[in-house]
Amino acid sequence: AEGLALEPNDEPLLARQRVIADITRPAAAPVTEISPAPVIKTAAITPQKTHTIAAANIAAKPAPIDSANVYYEQALQLQRTGDNAAAIPLLEKAYALKPDNYVYRVSLGYAYRNAKRNEEAIPLFQKALMQESSSMVREDMAWAMKEEGLREDAADALKGVLPYSKDANKHYGLRREIQQLEDNFQTAGSITYRDGLARSSGIPGLQSYDRSFQYGLESVYSPDDWQRNGRRVQLYGQAFASSNSGEFDFNDNTTQGAAGIRATPLANTEWYLYTARLFNIGSRALNDWQLRTTYAYTQGFDIDPNQESWPYIFVTPDVSYLTHREEIFATVEGRYGYSYRLGNNWVMTPHLVTAAAHTHNPRSGSNDSLEYGPGISMKLWFDETKDRAPRGSGELILQWRE
Repeated sequence: AEGLALEPNDEPLLARQRVIADITRPAAAPVTEISPAPVIKTAAITPQKTHTIAAANIAAKPAPIDSANVYYEQALQLQRTGDNAAAIPLLEKAYALKPDNYVYRVSLGYAYRNAKRNEEAIPLFQKALMQESSSMVREDMAWAMKEEGLREDAADALKGVLPYSKDANKHYGLRREIQQLEDNFQTAGSITYRDGLARSSGIPGLQSYDRSFQYGLESVYSPDDWQRNGRRVQLYGQAFASSNSGEFDFNDNTTQGAAGIRATPLANTEWYLYTARLFNIGSRALNDWQLRTTYAYTQGFDIDPNQESWPYIFVTPDVSYLTHREEIFATVEGRYGYSYRLGNNWVMTPHLVTAAAHTHNPRSGSNDSLEYGPGISMKLWFDETKDRAPRGSGELILQWRE
């Protein structure tokens, strides 16, 4: 609920969460003095008085016990102690007795959600939203849908939350999340020029000519069913080629292709493990199997429409092994700088860069390099809508490396 403008039905849900968190513990009742017991005078009870007393006793009988509420209150107490697992059967009993009760339905949905039982939580959230509108429930349903691989449904649910996001940063974060949920296919292209000698290693993607251009293209496909609980399995393809030394041309003899699969072994990280087949498109390219791992840590990489400037950190280690050539290639690049937003869509980032590379081949031995220096980048973000953050960007990077 943080950063959301609450709807009327969100208030009781928030109150319930506060009770579970023990935030609103009621104050102790004041101690009152006990007055002396009154003197009771006895008198003969006539038949008429007997009927009167019996009628009074009948009228004073307590109302029938609300079993559903008893189960619900017991579950609430268990959740306050952190025992959500024991609370679930009680909430299920309460909901079974009163299946149209909004609070019981939502409470059971959240209990399932906390137990990672999203497949059971989502239908309860959907039914609750048909009863009453709630931005809190809709947002939490969206996260549950995302974890279950229902990415299109999750994006639609978050679009329903956007009108209630009163915090500017949260609003943009939701738009970025919607963009990522809707885009299962990403493509990136690059053209690199280096005015200096780069060591040749025979690895696709590494510039190996003095004063040459390097061309690259990569496409990644992310099936919905392969993205669950913060983990991703993706198919990807790559193609690389170089120009002749000193020329802005295309040397098709160097064209290298690669196709494979990659996955994140840990949830909600940018650490990938790859298996790929390298195939030669040009006569000087390779046929081999590649095992690879990459990691990316970024801060301030996205545009921030609510800030004029922000810190920028970019760190990317990359290690590859070619099984046939028995060759290892490892690189790491780190940038640190500050980004400045120019207008609505342009970002300028002066930075410092450090890069290192290591190659090892059993026939030619090892090779190491270390480079560092200043740099600057200009990036243009484009293709956005009122519900979705920019999908595309184009960036020019200029660096001087010693």
